[in-house]
Amino acid sequence: MKILDFGSSERLVKKYRLNTPKQIVVKNLKQALNAAKQIRYPLVMKLLSDKLVHKTDVGAVITDIKDDDDLEQAFYALQKVAKKHRIKFEAVLVQEKLKGIEFIVGGKKDPQFGPFVLFGLGGIFTEIIEDISIRICPVSRMDAEEMVNEIRGKKVMDGIRGLPPVNKRQLVETIIKVSKMMEKEKIAEMDLNPVICNENACYCADVRIVRE
Repeated sequence: MKILDFGSSERLVKKYRLNTPKQIVVKNLKQALNAAKQIRYPLVMKLLSDKLVHKTDVGAVITDIKDDDDLEQAFYALQKVAKKHRIKFEAVLVQEKLKGIEFIVGGKKDPQFGPFVLFGLGGIFTEIIEDISIRICPVSRMDAEEMVNEIRGKKVMDGIRGLPPVNKRQLVETIIKVSKMMEKEKIAEMDLNPVICNENACYCADVRIVRE
């Protein structure tokens, strides 16, 4: 099994027309500042490394970057994270900061039942709350709609703390596309976490794919 690098994962996600935030891979501070001009603040920056599974836990994700000074501090902070964890510093992802509710959409191949898809609340709460629904592939539209409506935290989709309601149709489409990926591609495991959803669309802000 092999963990796909960022470029390979992004190409596979785009092949199935899944949305991603505006994002640019950079290798130095000058490139990061140029990326910020193209994407515009506020931004998120992430250390790119196949060796980091839970980036947030080790400080490899820095959010709410508002200006060039914040960006410079974030860039050097990510270099320190790489050094601390003995990871070769190769690249950083500069990404637009999106407003919305965070979900996880993932998949795995079970040796007995074959590929399945899971859906639930995402971000840092995924493993704490464990509020997920699961279906064996292929996942129909009706299956995906049921998955969206059966998690305990479904009320967050109606809008909380000033955030608008989630576009459930786009969320259902995302689940269906992940099901197709699990069926057609040689994927052992994949996590789209978080998938940030707002009233307009759903965006795969972080992707982890393991090939068979």
